[in-house]
Amino acid sequence: MKKIRKIFCFFILLIMIINFNVYAMYHYDYRINAFSLTRDISKITYSLQKSDNEYTNKDVTLEITTNKEIYPIEGYLLSDDGKKLTKNFTENDTETIVLKDNSGNKEEVICEINNIDKVLPQINGINDGTTYSTNLKPTYTDNFGIKDIIINKYGTSLAFSCYTSYYDTSKYKGIDVTKNSIYIWITDKPKGTVKYKYYINNILKKETTEEEYTFTGLQTFTSYNVKVEAIDINDNVISSINKTIKTRYFERAEATKIGEKFTIKLYGIDSAVKQIVTTKFSASNRNNIKYGSININSDRSATASLVATDITSSVETGYYYLQLFMKGDSDTTLDTVNCNIIFNTNYVKPTNNIDPYSITQNGFYEITVTDLAGNITKKCFTLKK
Repeated sequence: MKKIRKIFCFFILLIMIINFNVYAMYHYDYRINAFSLTRDISKITYSLQKSDNEYTNKDVTLEITTNKEIYPIEGYLLSDDGKKLTKNFTENDTETIVLKDNSGNKEEVICEINNIDKVLPQINGINDGTTYSTNLKPTYTDNFGIKDIIINKYGTSLAFSCYTSYYDTSKYKGIDVTKNSIYIWITDKPKGTVKYKYYINNILKKETTEEEYTFTGLQTFTSYNVKVEAIDINDNVISSINKTIKTRYFERAEATKIGEKFTIKLYGIDSAVKQIVTTKFSASNRNNIKYGSININSDRSATASLVATDITSSVETGYYYLQLFMKGDSDTTLDTVNCNIIFNTNYVKPTNNIDPYSITQNGFYEITVTDLAGNITKKCFTLKK
């Protein structure tokens, strides 16, 4: 009896094992078939974003965002949701990576960083801390480009210049005063100067620490005496300067230079002016060539344009002189507008109006050059002729 019971139990166990294997095989086949039917074959899409798109002297972080989970990539940090890669770049580099998802889809991505600049701009032709006895013509170079050139100068006397506010990349010389205002700025000051007093016709207009001032409410074609005093910490006058200035027949002038084209525009031209003619001079022989009249618009403005090839047959680097004659009813010249222009150079106009490319006045100088990425180079020197 016991033997029969053992045989029965054996057959029952055998049947259970066979049924389990059959179920397992059926279930396994089902899972494989289900996987093959629902496999993800959609494309991996992505977007690239840099922490800084301008020139910078700092590291740049690249962020790659995808539409689905991807595998980790060496050198990149993968987010917890598996959809974002980030990498910090300390220098410019280009590399190709391959994004992969868990279904075997792949997408090639080119990662390029080209806006990192950690190289300082160069001031050429001047040694820091040196005293020079001849005029200096420094140059400035940078691997990406120069943004600002600022020169602070100290001397033994006070000096200022004036003209209407030109905001452009050309060089101008001489005094250019509008009929409504005179804008002046300090170009030289003795050490110890803490503030300035600005006078017109011996009337005090302003006492300030600012190194620029605008006299307003002036009359057309009238002479004025402008005086500036440099004041020390004890309120003593340590230097002063006077200039007689005659106002003009136009309100203001603006000038621009793009490539080899130079344009000057006059605003608020006085009603006494009936026509404007231009004369251009070459840099080499300064022979004048008149090239026609310029129309005065109904709003009393006028524009004169000039390109380098109008001046010489071959475009040469150098300064060129442009003069506009303002004439009245009898063709008599009432006033002129004069300026120098320069072609074929990346001239940067300094904020304080000292020419950084030709230093001729005695004094102690501090030059600060900033490039497009924010790198700064400084040099100090003395010119004593």
